[in-house]
Amino acid sequence: MSDLTKFRPTNAISFDRGERTWIAVNYEVDEGKGVMLFGLPDLNPPSLTLRLKVTDWHEIRLGIFYGSGAAFIKDRVLCAKLSDDITFSRFFREHFRAEKDGNYPDKELGSFDITETFWKCADLTRQDPIIEHPPGGDMANTTGLVHNPRFASLPIWRRKQR
Repeated sequence: MSDLTKFRPTNAISFDRGERTWIAVNYEVDEGKGVMLFGLPDLNPPSLTLRLKVTDWHEIRLGIFYGSGAAFIKDRVLCAKLSDDITFSRFFREHFRAEKDGNYPDKELGSFDITETFWKCADLTRQDPIIEHPPGGDMANTTGLVHNPRFASLPIWRRKQR
C-alpha cells in the first residue's frame, strides 16, 4: 500500500500542517510513488485506522522513514496495533554496537533511508491496523513516520507452522 491517505478518519490527514493532523507527504522511490504520513508531536495527531477488508492470515510489515527533519534519526517512533490488540507495539530504530553485535551495514541508516520492519503474522479477519503517535512520556516528543505498510497473505504451509 503506497497511498496512506486511505487511513481514517480522513480529516486527521492533511497535506498542510494543521492541528490534530498527520502530515501527508508525496514521495517517489525506485519502486513507485505514494503518500507517507508524518506525526509531529506539536500537532497532537490522533490515532488512524486502515480498513483492510481482508480475511485469513497475513504477514505484516511496516515501512518507516528515518529521514532528516525536525528531529534526529534516533527520535523516530511509531506505535501500531490491530483493532483486537490490547496495546500498541512501538517501532523505532534498532540500537546496536558494531563491536558487540557485529558489523551489519544494512543496520546503518542515512538521512533519507526507509526501512521495512517485520511486525507480526496475524489473522486479519475483522481486524484493522491502527497507527498512533506516541501519546505520552519522552516518546511523545518524537516524530512518528509511516511509509508503505505491506500485508502479504501467508501460504497454507506457513499457517500450519503456527
